[in-house]
Amino acid sequence: MLTDRRRQALEELAIALGTERVFTAQEKLEKYTTSTLSSKKRKIIGVAFPLNAYEVAAIVKIAAKQRIPLYPISIGNNWGYGSRVPSDDSCIVLDLSKMNKIVHMDVDSGLITIEPGVTAKQLHDYLISNSAPYMPPVSIAGPNVSIVGNALDRGNGASAIIDRFSTIMHIEAVLADGSVYRSAFADESTTGGFFRWGVGPYIDGLFGESGFGIVTRMTISLAPIPERTEVFMIRIKRYEEFCKIIPLIQKAFFALGSTLTSIRIQSPTTTFSRLKEYSKADVLDNGVLDPASVTKALKLHSLDGWIILGTLQGERPVVEAAHTSLRRLFSQKIMFAHDKKIRWMEFFCRKLPAKIRQRFLFLIVLRSYLRVSSGMLPFKKPRLPFWKRGRLLSNVENNDYDRDIHAGLIFFSIVLPISRSYVEEAIRISEKICATHAIEPLISFNNFSDRCLRMSLPILFDKNDPEETRRAHACYRELFVKCKEKGIYVYRAPTSAMDMVVDMDHPFWQTAEKIKKALDPDNIMSPGRYSKYKAPHKEENV
Repeated sequence: MLTDRRRQALEELAIALGTERVFTAQEKLEKYTTSTLSSKKRKIIGVAFPLNAYEVAAIVKIAAKQRIPLYPISIGNNWGYGSRVPSDDSCIVLDLSKMNKIVHMDVDSGLITIEPGVTAKQLHDYLISNSAPYMPPVSIAGPNVSIVGNALDRGNGASAIIDRFSTIMHIEAVLADGSVYRSAFADESTTGGFFRWGVGPYIDGLFGESGFGIVTRMTISLAPIPERTEVFMIRIKRYEEFCKIIPLIQKAFFALGSTLTSIRIQSPTTTFSRLKEYSKADVLDNGVLDPASVTKALKLHSLDGWIILGTLQGERPVVEAAHTSLRRLFSQKIMFAHDKKIRWMEFFCRKLPAKIRQRFLFLIVLRSYLRVSSGMLPFKKPRLPFWKRGRLLSNVENNDYDRDIHAGLIFFSIVLPISRSYVEEAIRISEKICATHAIEPLISFNNFSDRCLRMSLPILFDKNDPEETRRAHACYRELFVKCKEKGIYVYRAPTSAMDMVVDMDHPFWQTAEKIKKALDPDNIMSPGRYSKYKAPHKEENV
C-alpha cells in the first residue's frame, strides 16, 4: 500500500528523473523482490535509475525529506548473498546500472576511474580496445558483475590482485544528507588515487560492506600484464597427506612473494561438481553423495583426491626459477603448464582413443584456471545453482538464477589463517554440518593474501521446496555458530544472516552504530545491511 509519504516520494522522483526511469508497476518490480536465498518475495515501493552523482544526491534528498529508505545496488548480480533484493521491506531500490561510464584512465600508473554500473566485460573490452597493458579484475562470478560492487563487498579475484578491496584508491560517495564525500587529495576535476591514505583519518574504508553512503565513482589500481603466466597442479590422494601440505603453502608464499599470485585448494566433491552430473543414484541415506562413488568417477580421469592449483606470474626467468623452489618445498609431483603447453597437450589428446582420452580431463581444470588467472573473462557466469538438478554444468543455459523458481544458493564465506589446524577444523565442521542437513559439502579454499585463506561454500538447494529451503538456512546458521566458536569468521554475509553478523555486544559493532547514527540518523541508506540501527521514526507508518 502506498502511504502519502511514499506516493509523494515517487511523484518527486518522477519529476526529477522522468517517469521512464522510475518503476512502480508490479511487473517491473518483480526481479527486485526475489533472489537465490529463497522464494519469499520482498516488498519494495519502486525502483529509480539515476545517471550521475547529481541525480543520486537529488534522490537521496527526496528520500530524506519523506523518510523513505533507499537500497542502492550497482548491478544486482551478487548471487548467493541477496543480489538486488533489499535487506528490509518498503525500500526504493536505487539501481546504479545506468551509471556505467569509464571516466578516466592513467595508462602510466594503471589507475582507472569508473562508475558502479561498469561490468567486468566492459572494463575487459575497454582495456583490449585501448591496448592498455593491464589485467582486468575478473572473477569466476562471470562477465556481467559490477567492478565497484565486487570491490566494496570485499570480493575475491581470480587474477593478479586477489583482494579486490585493496585495489580501491579513491572514492566518491553521496551521504544520507545529499552531500558528496571524496577521498583526500581529490576534487571534482581530478581522479586522485595515487596515494590511497591521503592525510588525516582514513575514511574510504567506511564504505565497504556498509550503509554509510552511495558510492558513485571509484578509482582502482590495475595489475600490469606479466611477461609470463603459468599454472601448476598438485594432486593428493590421501587426506592425511593433504593436511601436511597446508603449512608448506604458507612457506611458498613467503619464499616466492609476488611471483606466487594465487592458490586454490578443492575437495574431491568440488572437482566432481565441476566435471560430472549430479545423480541421486549416488546419494547416501544422509542425502549427500557417496565419497566412494565420487572417488571412482574421478579416478578415471586421474583427478581423485584433493587438488591444489596455483598461479605463477612475472618475468619468464623468475617464473621458471619458482619451479625449483616449489619442487624443493613439495615432495609430491607438480605439473607446471602455460598456454602453449596446454594447447599442445589438447592437440595431442584429440588424437588418442576415447578410453585413453578421458584420463586427460585434468586439462579442462588447468585450462579453466589458467584462463581466469591470465585475466581472461569467463564465458558465462557460474552455473552451479543448477548442478543438483542433474545437469552437466557445461550444458546449462545462462539463466537468471534469482528468478528461476528452483535455483537456491547461499554462500557461506569465511576467512581463516593458512594453518593446518584451522583448515582441518573448517573442513571437519563443514562436512559434519552439511551432512546433517543433506547439503553437499562443496569445499574449496582460495588465498586472500599470503597469510589468509577464504572459503566460500555454496549451499545448493531447491528454493521451491520449503523443506529444502529450511534445511539450507539452518545449515548456514549452524555453520556460522560452530565456525565462530573456533575463531573462524564470516567476512561476507547474505542479507538473510545480517542478524547473526552484527553483534552489538562487540566494541566494533557498537562503534559502527555510532557512525551510522551520525551519518544517517533517519536510517534511509540500506537499512538492515550490516547494521541493526533503528531510526527514531522506524515504527511510524511511512
